Amino acid sequence: MQTIKKVFKYGPGPSSSHTIGPKNAVEDFLSEGIEFDYIDADLYGSLALTGKGHLTDKIIIKTALPIEARVHLKYGLNNLEHPNTLILKGYKDDLLISTHTYFSIGGGELVKDGVYDHHHDANIYPFATGEEIRGYLNVTGIDDVIEIVDR
Repeated sequence: MQTIKKVFKYGPGPSSSHTIGPKNAVEDFLSEGIEFDYIDADLYGSLALTGKGHLTDKIIIKTALPIEARVHLKYGLNNLEHPNTLILKGYKDDLLISTHTYFSIGGGELVKDGVYDHHHDANIYPFATGEEIRGYLNVTGIDDVIEIVDR
């Protein structure tokens, strides 16, 4: 079983795909340590269509501070690889020096340049079913909790 933190996310809302994901994308983009004068954030698909309503533009601008972030809502593109596509471009002296494409796949999780970082999916608990959890509780003597919950 994966951590319960995959189910419950804490972060800016109202939508983890439209706020936490783009926030994480900007943080990842800036973590490369490159000095930018400004960044452009091109939002496609659902991110563009709801970009202002779901505060995607605001969270990108806020997360990039003190670097200026320019958010562009790109409507009308069909055949997107993912409906929540974000392309970040970093500029220095008006020259493009870095770009990455992110897919916000839900729950704040990202695919960066077509690669999903699977290390976040590692099972940290040795259980796959409710029965396995119940067995563990019985073996460890924590089964008193089950009696309370079952009442």
